[in-house]
Amino acid sequence: MNDRLLADNPKKTTVPLLALYGDDDTDIADKTKMDAWSAYSENWLGSYVFAGGHFYFNNREVCKEMLQIVTYAIEYTTTTI
Repeated sequence: MNDRLLADNPKKTTVPLLALYGDDDTDIADKTKMDAWSAYSENWLGSYVFAGGHFYFNNREVCKEMLQIVTYAIEYTTTTI
């Protein structure tokens, strides 16, 4: 998803949401645009930037970082929500 999909009047969900993106992705304007996704969830878990472009997740080290973040998000949501 990118900022072109953001609506003027978003409908919030209770589903936990986090945003992951590459710092060199030309489709992502900046962190502010990624944080705008917080308007779609009552359980916003933040945005996280990684080194790389649109396919940042092809990097093995980035995948390890992503796994840590997603694991934390799952643990957090299963114990607090």
